[in-house]
Amino acid sequence: MTLLETPDETSMAYMESNGRSILLSKPDEVGVLARRYAMIRSQALGPDESVSFTEQLMGEL
Repeated sequence: MTLLETPDETSMAYMESNGRSILLSKPDEVGVLARRYAMIRSQALGPDESVSFTEQLMGEL
């Protein structure tokens, strides 16, 4: 998923899946995806934390 904003501040979302692509421009649909992305981003580890977590998991193998 790629979130886009045009120079005139129109928000859009572009997605690809199973050999198909879709460009969404309805504000309510794009808003749902933007909020979902924000939630995932807020919960994601930073680069250093990701490396530490990966190293920890590798040590458990």
